[in-house]
Amino acid sequence: MRILLALVLALAAISANAGPLAPVRDKQLASLVAFQTVLAEKSAGSYSVKVLVAPYRWAECDGTVQSCPDTRLYISVVPDGLGIESRLYRLPDAKKWEFGAWLHINANEDLEPIAFTLKTSLPDSNIEHEERAHFKSITYQIQVNRNGANVAIK
Repeated sequence: MRILLALVLALAAISANAGPLAPVRDKQLASLVAFQTVLAEKSAGSYSVKVLVAPYRWAECDGTVQSCPDTRLYISVVPDGLGIESRLYRLPDAKKWEFGAWLHINANEDLEPIAFTLKTSLPDSNIEHEERAHFKSITYQIQVNRNGANVAIK
């Protein structure tokens, strides 16, 4: 009986502090969290890299390239260890992003660079053939380490 009374009193104390949870008003952040996809991920010993993509809105193309929603691409560099800040980089918006490949870089071992390629693309469906034929893909070569990042457009 005492255990039941203690449980009832504990639940009453928890519900006394209950209230509505306010939504985050940042629509871009809400979209990123809701629709993000990890495109690629790799670790380099003292840090890791994640490539994340997320559309601005959940929608389909309607025949033209312009009708397709833009997609954001973020590169997150997360150091292993306490007290070291993560870094977040962003490439220009594109209709679709594709991961190319991890690249081998001959560089200073202390920097532990990670390099890779990304390219802009178009969604697979709902774009007319003529629209698709005029699209020009852009390839980005990215190199990151725990201290910074570089980009080259190929």
